[in-house]
Amino acid sequence: MQRLEKQNTITKPTATSALSIKIIDDEPTCKSLWQKYCPQKTLWDLWEFRRMFHLPHFKFHFMLCFEGNEEIGVVPLVHDPKKAKYIYFGDDFMERNRFLLSKKEYIAKVCGHFPRPLELFFIEEEDAKQHDAFIPCQKRYFLPLTNYTSFEGYLASFSKKHRKNVRYDLRQVEELKPALKINEIADFERLSELSKERFGSESDFYDADHVSCMKTMIKWALDKGMLDLIGIQIENKTEAVGLGIIFNKVYYVLCVTRNADVMNLGKQLIKEQISRAIERGCIEIDFLATEASWKELWNFSSEDTFELVLD
Repeated sequence: MQRLEKQNTITKPTATSALSIKIIDDEPTCKSLWQKYCPQKTLWDLWEFRRMFHLPHFKFHFMLCFEGNEEIGVVPLVHDPKKAKYIYFGDDFMERNRFLLSKKEYIAKVCGHFPRPLELFFIEEEDAKQHDAFIPCQKRYFLPLTNYTSFEGYLASFSKKHRKNVRYDLRQVEELKPALKINEIADFERLSELSKERFGSESDFYDADHVSCMKTMIKWALDKGMLDLIGIQIENKTEAVGLGIIFNKVYYVLCVTRNADVMNLGKQLIKEQISRAIERGCIEIDFLATEASWKELWNFSSEDTFELVLD
């Protein structure tokens, strides 16, 4: 995943009221604090979801914060000894990261107590604006669905020319007679193959730890009835795969990939994901904050995310 190269420098702000921090490193207490202060509204808020990406060598380093004697929240860090850095709980795959503090004005003060080196990505704007050390990271793309009852209804939001071009491209795919497969777990292996073919050494699927975590996640989501793994076959071969999870009426597009030699297959996959999200009663699709170029072409809404990198 591409990151901005700029490094941040911060200084401890002048204290206006007493802040103290206690480091919590045992998992049961960290889990209890997470569930106490995290609202559990999104997929990213679920302890069990993030825990699947917490590698065995990671060490919990939750920063429990106090104003005087009053507990005001927690900043959920972990230490990665192999890379010698501190990161947000759940590793870099996670998004919509926040400071779990009841008093946001303390964010700047907490930043002055961060261990180093530290890398925090995909921090929500509400928290990032509390301190000028945060810099823009990548945009998160999403599609509100409350105004649409079908994919055609969504297409109606495009300009006439754009709508005509998308329909033309989709007709080209339909001539290939694509076949849809849902939740065939073997398609995950094909997803991995296609990702490696498309992105080469940049593919996350060359990382054995990432692949293991994703397999665990897929089994978990399938067991919970949350999985939407879409495979599109052309001439009996899977040529596009989309990995989605549905939680709390939001469809999360966690990974999409395709055979780039089959023109417009990516558009067909996005059409299927949008259609299935609408059919399942979702109110939003979260397209995440990576691979932004194609997302700009789909009239998605977006919002900034932020990062903090300290040497």
